[in-house]
Amino acid sequence: MFEGEIKDWKLPTHVLKADGVIPYTSNSLFYRSNEPLNQRNLKDSDHSYTHPTDPRTIIEVLGMKKDGLVLNSSQVRSNFKYKIEESRRTNTPINLITLVCPPYAYQSPTATESYGLASSFTEDPLNYNFRFNYEVITFSLAYLAETIRNLGVSVNSELIIGDWAFRGISGIYESLPSDDDINARMDEFVASARDYVAETYPSHNISIGRFRGTDIESLFPIGMPLDPSDKVEYMYHILQNGLPELVTYENKVMMTAIGSFWQRYPEQLEEFTNPRCWGEIESRIPEVFEELNTAGISNEFSKPYIINFLMLLRNTFRSRRTQIETDDVTTSPIKAGFYDALMKSYEYILYGLVFSERFPNAINYNWDTKFPASGHFYQRGGLDTLFLDPNRFPIPYPELGIKFNPF
Repeated sequence: MFEGEIKDWKLPTHVLKADGVIPYTSNSLFYRSNEPLNQRNLKDSDHSYTHPTDPRTIIEVLGMKKDGLVLNSSQVRSNFKYKIEESRRTNTPINLITLVCPPYAYQSPTATESYGLASSFTEDPLNYNFRFNYEVITFSLAYLAETIRNLGVSVNSELIIGDWAFRGISGIYESLPSDDDINARMDEFVASARDYVAETYPSHNISIGRFRGTDIESLFPIGMPLDPSDKVEYMYHILQNGLPELVTYENKVMMTAIGSFWQRYPEQLEEFTNPRCWGEIESRIPEVFEELNTAGISNEFSKPYIINFLMLLRNTFRSRRTQIETDDVTTSPIKAGFYDALMKSYEYILYGLVFSERFPNAINYNWDTKFPASGHFYQRGGLDTLFLDPNRFPIPYPELGIKFNPF
């Protein structure tokens, strides 16, 4: 597909073998946090990973499944291949980006609500965070950018830090009592991130971006609701008063339709989150698809959209059930999970809209394979997103000292 030789390259200190081949058993981003590295159940294998040399092989390395669904769909694969080919033909840079969560700090490993924000990009996640390692994500960004550059394409890389629309703002206020304090702490964290990439990846053209200073500031409050009843009120207000102008017609129609699920199917919602239902969802809720058709939305567009929401709902039901049963007797776990999923999908769509406009010719890579809904809804916002498979994409954890996974 691409003519010419692939230039030689390497990442600083991260190639495990002199010939550039990385053993398959080293290609893992995740391992269970309660399992010491030296006791991890890894089997020796003859499999090895070599640098991809065309877009199709990159996608094969990245592609993974969750709940039986291929996350990197045929459309994602096609878009990625087209972007690479067009960028090479027109000499237009690819904007490779990834969005990361704020550095929430917790008083203990078992705490469910943050009490502040960390200031250092390289601090051990064990000390402050929720199994989140920024060094892993930065490595993946640098590696994927270089892999694309090997195809003869110019790449601008940006790691974007979510320093707005914080979750659990009341907990953060316990140690950072004002918005100015919060912003000052995030300024420290961003400065730390910039120092890290300048020192570790000096020749890889990695920028550090942020939510603050973008349209996100005008779309969301500094802190998003955390209490289940507050989420219900917040999303009811959003849907009743109209979605922001930035939201496309198709997204407005879909969000409004999905927002009606709680009133329409309160008894069936939990059943709908079973992946076995997804293949026949059109026959389960035919009236919704008929209404969408009338509004000009095809089943080909709406069905995967609804399935993506149900996948997100499946995750939020699980997490909310445990918390609600212990902490809150006023909101049912199913209702709490539904409005949690609805608010998250709304956020992610808007993030996709904002950053697809901010970065023309963008490719976003999603590292959160345990919770892929964010990537799905970035895509609905128009931001082309690739999912990394932690079992195949090379993450040399011994060099990075990785102990915990994102989420």
